[in-house]
Amino acid sequence: MCNLCPRFFCYLCPRFIPVAKEGISVPASSDRKNKRRRYIQMPLPLTRWLKTYPIDKYVCPPNYNRKQIALKRLAGFGVWSDYVEKFGLEETPDENSPQWPQNALRHTAASVAVALKKPLSDLLFEHGHGGGEETLKKHYLGLMPKSEAKAIWAIVPTGK
Repeated sequence: MCNLCPRFFCYLCPRFIPVAKEGISVPASSDRKNKRRRYIQMPLPLTRWLKTYPIDKYVCPPNYNRKQIALKRLAGFGVWSDYVEKFGLEETPDENSPQWPQNALRHTAASVAVALKKPLSDLLFEHGHGGGEETLKKHYLGLMPKSEAKAIWAIVPTGK
């Protein structure tokens, strides 16, 4: 669980975005939107995942974008994917399928952090928000019960 958007996630490697035991340093040159450096404290669940699945060269496998879109489609979301025919699904989803929310995983990470009482000042820096604490409060405060946040935080790998 980390508050990186997918375009950063795929660049987690020593060459582009270094990952250290303490956290992830996102250089300003990687942030197309805000052009600011960010430092993300290493979340405990990510520490556990990286211990089980250490980063070799890159985090994302070949064809990552096609695979992650196919996974959303297999989960029933209304996204087009040419990668799902081998699973017996049509490329075009049913028109009544729910849409995958933009930045859903990043927003979930923020909701979990707020529910677990992470200081908003830390979240502002880590997420690169320019709208201040009021923006975070408006979007995330009270959105997720602490019990759900703890359940999400407890998701850990079971091994290889």
